Amino acid sequence: MKHLLLSALVAALVVVPLGCNDDEQEIQVSGSQERSRELSRHIEDLDASNPSVRRRAAEQLGQMQAREPEAVEALGDALRDPDRGVRVSAAESLGKIGNLAALEELRDASHQGYQEARQVYTNQTTVLHQRARQGDAAAANTLDRLGEQNP
Repeated sequence: MKHLLLSALVAALVVVPLGCNDDEQEIQVSGSQERSRELSRHIEDLDASNPSVRRRAAEQLGQMQAREPEAVEALGDALRDPDRGVRVSAAESLGKIGNLAALEELRDASHQGYQEARQVYTNQTTVLHQRARQGDAAAANTLDRLGEQNP
C-alpha cells in the first residue's frame, strides 16, 4: 500500500510544471489523477465477462492515446480475445497509439495469425515505409526495431 501511495504522489508531482500558480497546479494534479483512474478502469474492463464492455474499454484506451505500458500490454492481450469485435477494437486502438510497444504487440499477434492485428500492423508499417523512403529517420529506425525490411 505504501508503494502505491508513493507512486501516486510521485506521479502527481511530476506533472506540476514550474511557474504555475496554486490553482493551475491543483487542476493539473487532479487531471492526472482522473486520467490514472480512468486508465485503470478501462484496463480492468478489458477482463469483463461482457464482450461489449471489453470492446468499449479497448476503444476508450485508443481514444485516450494510452501509451502507458500497462495499457499497451492489456490491449496486446485483448488482441487474442475470443470476441472478434474486441480484437478489432484492440487492434485499432494500438494503431492509434502507434508507439513502438503498440506496434510490437500488433506484430506479435499478427505473427500468431490474428487477422485483425495483421491488417492494422500492415497499414502502420506501410505508412512507416513511405515515410522512411521520404527520408524520415525515425520511421526507418522504427522499422529496423520491428525487424522490418527497410528499402
